[in-house]
Formats: sequence, structure tokens, C-alpha cells
Amino acid sequence: MNVFGKIKDKTQVKVAKCANQLDTKSIITGIGSCFAQNILKQLYCLGMQGKQNPAGIIYNAVSIQKIITRIINEEYLTTNDFFQFNEKWHSWDLHGRFSEKELFDAVENAKSAFCTFRNYLEKSNLFVITPSSSVIYKHIKSNTITANCHKVPNYEFKREMLSVKENYEALSDTIKAVKKFNPKCSIMFTLSPVRHYPGDLVLNSTSKANLLSAINECIYDYEDILYFPSYEIVLDELRDYRYYTDDLLHINDTARRIILQRFMDAYIVPESIYLMKQNEKNIKFENHKLHGKI
Repeated sequence: MNVFGKIKDKTQVKVAKCANQLDTKSIITGIGSCFAQNILKQLYCLGMQGKQNPAGIIYNAVSIQKIITRIINEEYLTTNDFFQFNEKWHSWDLHGRFSEKELFDAVENAKSAFCTFRNYLEKSNLFVITPSSSVIYKHIKSNTITANCHKVPNYEFKREMLSVKENYEALSDTIKAVKKFNPKCSIMFTLSPVRHYPGDLVLNSTSKANLLSAINECIYDYEDILYFPSYEIVLDELRDYRYYTDDLLHINDTARRIILQRFMDAYIVPESIYLMKQNEKNIKFENHKLHGKI
């Protein structure tokens, strides 16, 4: 026993510094899970530029590929892409926040979001892809892999698991589409650490494993593909339920802050980190004033 040696209380996940670091003038875009949405949203609040999730939160690689291809090719959704359920118009390709009571509004809101995102993606310096699950729900009648089930009864869907190959093909097609559209844009993968099937952790682990294997194949096969280990930081470095919200599935603000700091240290130049810290102080000051705490 080494009584006087330094006690190691955690496993440190290594995050390599990026050769071409970003600054506050850089544009970051992204698509994927709620985890990505939260992290990118914090970066935007602190002074970075960009847009994320033009179709709302998306979990699987096939739906991500479908949306990005539509946006780049300007194949905007039409009235034929929507269906009515519970007095609202929905699309299998969109999150529920795009659902509207009027069909015209649903179509126009989706087009506006796609156009705005396309403008940012065209100038983007970094595009972040954050898939979360290999499990997909296929609408039986339309034979469509859905991004969101919109609370339609379960019996209308068939649950399937995307293989490593199927995940790879979808992610690979996304890479090629973005690279062709914006050759100067770097692409980063990060796997969401959120557990989707707490009642079946074997299913959850298999789902994540298929995605992670596909991501690693993409990194090997394509140049200028980055990987940020948010999944590994949560599972191997934090390893504690105090970093989770009450549902024990989603990470809390403390964990998100730790991950954000690790991202900034690796991918953003020190001068911009300083400016972002100043922005954070200003935001906190304004919030205190707003709530009468000064």
C-alpha cells in the first residue's frame, strides 16, 4: 500500500487539442440529440455564432442524414410530408415543436428553419453530429423511419435496431453531403451519453455500441473528422449519479458545464475563452439585476 502517494479519484479522459481552434467569429452548426442542443445553446449564449437542430431534436443517424440531405438540396417539406393527428399537422421527419394546427403554418415554419440553417451551414467552420440511438421506429403503413412518433399509438410502428453498417452508411452519406456543400467545414462526432432504455440497459448498450463503431469507421475512412468524447467523459470520468437530473437519465447543469469547459479548452482559442467568460459574467450580472438581487 502506498500511503503517501497521490490518491487518484477519477479516470481522466484525454481530449486532444484541435490543430485549427475556433474563435468567436467562427460558426458552429450541429444536429442531433437534446445533449447536443444544450451544449451548443450554451456556446451561442456565450458569444459563438451558429444554428442547431433545424428539424428539432433527432436521435438516429438515418433521420439526421435525411434532414441534412433535404436542407443542402433545398428539398423543402411540402403538404404531402405532413399528416393530421390530434388536431395538429405533423411530419415524421420533424420534432413535435414544428407541429401546428394549420397545415400552411407547419410547412412554412419548417421551410424557414431549413433555409436559416442552410445559410449557416454554408459558412460553418464546424459541424457537430450527435446521434444518440441505433433504435429506430418505422411507421408500418408508410414504411418510414421516423424522427418522432408524435404520440401516435405504438401498434402503428415497428421497432428495429440499426446495424453498424446501416449507421455507417447514414453517417457517411451525411459527411459526404456536408463536405461537398462546404469543403472548408470540419465535422465533429460526439455520442450522446443519455440512456434511452433504462428498463433494458442491454438494449441501450448495444444501441450505443453500434453507433460508436460506425462513428469510429467514419473517422478512419474520412479526413478532417473529429471526435469529442462526451460519452466517455460522462461514463468513465464523472461516473456518479450526482451529475444526473432526477430522472437519472439526463445529465445536469454541473455535468454539462464540465463537458463544455473540456470542449472549449480543446477547440477554442484562449483569447475567445476569455471573452466568453466575460460574457458569462455580464449575463449573470444582468440576470441579478432583472430579478432584483442587486
